[in-house]
Amino acid sequence: GWKVHGDRSGLRVSGGTLIRNKPGLRGLLGVEQVIALPAGRRAFRIEATVAFDNVRAAPEASPWHRALIATVGLGADGSTDANGPAYLVRRLGTRRPQTYVGVHRLAEDTVAVALKLRLARVGGSMEVSNLLVVAVTPRPAYRAAALGLGAIWLLVGSIASLRLVRS
Repeated sequence: GWKVHGDRSGLRVSGGTLIRNKPGLRGLLGVEQVIALPAGRRAFRIEATVAFDNVRAAPEASPWHRALIATVGLGADGSTDANGPAYLVRRLGTRRPQTYVGVHRLAEDTVAVALKLRLARVGGSMEVSNLLVVAVTPRPAYRAAALGLGAIWLLVGSIASLRLVRS
């Protein structure tokens, strides 16, 4: 089930939409659910329709103080993925409902994923509907393309470094 972080009075569900309203800029309001990862699956496809209303942060806020939807991989010992969270959306401001879709890849030792919907040290409201989370297996062509792109960036970075050293 869902675990609530913060004051429950700021959460409500209406017609399948989770509405979180947090007037102050301090603290955290959110929900989190841990989802077991089926054997052989190393990625999640996540989709949600999200609207933001007057989401604001304090002037001294850090970049991660936002309204957000994120996943964090968890190891068998409960440790979190060293790469940190993967964000589906992380925003301030006001935005009409928009559908966000992403595929979050996980480390090999991941056995579960924590799905987090939060207003992290911000005020305002966020409405989340049509939330869908599905474990997927990346296609071989996708893996090959990702490896090829990584190799290209490594080559470009090496060439740029050599040019800087020579000049």
